[in-house]
Amino acid sequence: TGQTITLSASQLDEFRKLRETFPSQRNHTLLRWLAASDFNAEEATSNLQEHLRWSSVTLPVDTSTVASLVLGDDPVIVRLSHTADDGSAVVKIAARLLPPPTKESLELCTQAVIWAVESGLRIAEKLSVIYDRSGDTSTSVELDYAKPIVSTLESHYPETLARAYLFPVGGAFRFGA
Repeated sequence: TGQTITLSASQLDEFRKLRETFPSQRNHTLLRWLAASDFNAEEATSNLQEHLRWSSVTLPVDTSTVASLVLGDDPVIVRLSHTADDGSAVVKIAARLLPPPTKESLELCTQAVIWAVESGLRIAEKLSVIYDRSGDTSTSVELDYAKPIVSTLESHYPETLARAYLFPVGGAFRFGA
């Protein structure tokens, strides 16, 4: 995006080490993994290698598998929108009446979010996420679905979140007083 990043001499050394290991990766990708690893090239290498193994099995997400969640008319759970004012891709996750979680339903929802994230990262380096809870939902069921999704995003998409909005805020999501 033409953004200039200033690195210290030690950070630049760590970046060069990572660049030698992953010559085909984009600079932005390497910087994301380095930042997530506190600019430790050895840790970033290990994490990025694990991500690449995961990606080779998981990606690309089969759109026909998640079509009812990302392409259907009602209710749509995940939708990729255009870019925000800051250039980040906007991903909207709309809550709806979710069935009690099963292994299959958790995997399907996680795949739908991965599809949206991957689609967003093709058009921008950062994501803005809008989580609309205004549908008919149960907080405990939502949390059951959120756990594997958040775990996947933390493990495989570090440093990609520009901002996140959650509304309306329910009791389980209230922080502080």
